[in-house]
Amino acid sequence: MPWGTLTSARTRVAATMLTSLAVVVTACSSEDPPEQAGGTPSASSSATAADSPTPSKSASEPPDGSGATASGSASGSPDESPGAAASTSPAEPSTTAEAPSKLGAAVQPPPPGAGPKAMLLRADEMPGLNAQHSWRPIATEHRERRRPVWACQVTDFFSIGATDVWVRRFVGKPGGGDSARARSAVITFVDNKSAQRAHAVLRAWHDRCEEQLRARFRRISVDAAGTAVPVGGGKAEWRMATYGPVAGQREASYFDATGYVRKGKRISLTTMVSVGQDYNYPAGREPIVGAVRASSVKLRG
Repeated sequence: MPWGTLTSARTRVAATMLTSLAVVVTACSSEDPPEQAGGTPSASSSATAADSPTPSKSASEPPDGSGATASGSASGSPDESPGAAASTSPAEPSTTAEAPSKLGAAVQPPPPGAGPKAMLLRADEMPGLNAQHSWRPIATEHRERRRPVWACQVTDFFSIGATDVWVRRFVGKPGGGDSARARSAVITFVDNKSAQRAHAVLRAWHDRCEEQLRARFRRISVDAAGTAVPVGGGKAEWRMATYGPVAGQREASYFDATGYVRKGKRISLTTMVSVGQDYNYPAGREPIVGAVRASSVKLRG
């Protein structure tokens, strides 16, 4: 569904969802659900962008419309000319069971006093989909534009209480219409409680993602439970939504991995969308797990 066609009725639905979930959050303890058994990596005091295998890509756009033709940043300085990402190039490697063979740049926290823009992941901090894959930034946006950050998003983040939003969009290298897409977002709320309630709304959006995508895809699978990621000083998890078929590739699907980190009054949200027939990574070595850990290092509440 095009982002620009969201109606005020959907905004009211999101607001109603937020109100009801706030009651649930208040009634429960301050701790999130316990970690899932299996698929969770061991805790780490620092993060590195770990590379892993990748699905093959399609020339069709991911359903959120975040193509390589993104406009420049609202702050006036796009990370890189988006036109460069539109050139044709060979498809990226297909998914295999290979183990990661290299690590990305060590992730360091932003300097004291740095704003939320400094908490976004850089391209060299974003884990590649395999040892040969990397990312290229195409835009950094202050506040949200007409496109959603990820496919399960029902309405803009300001409708669920955000006071500030930064988004950085990436395209997979070598680029072209067949590339994967990724986003790194830092969302600020008025206080810790508001961020906690908004985190519950993000989970609810993911749980209802099948409804969001049903009009466009025949095959939809949503990981409702999620997988906890141990991080220092915050709550983190990742979830998967798979949907297809992909235009021109009947057996292929979109693999939309989304990770959340909540610290204090901020949430860092990272998404990676790729195309393939399966998503084979060792448990705890999925690229999104590396992105969640990196985001935790950079996020300040």
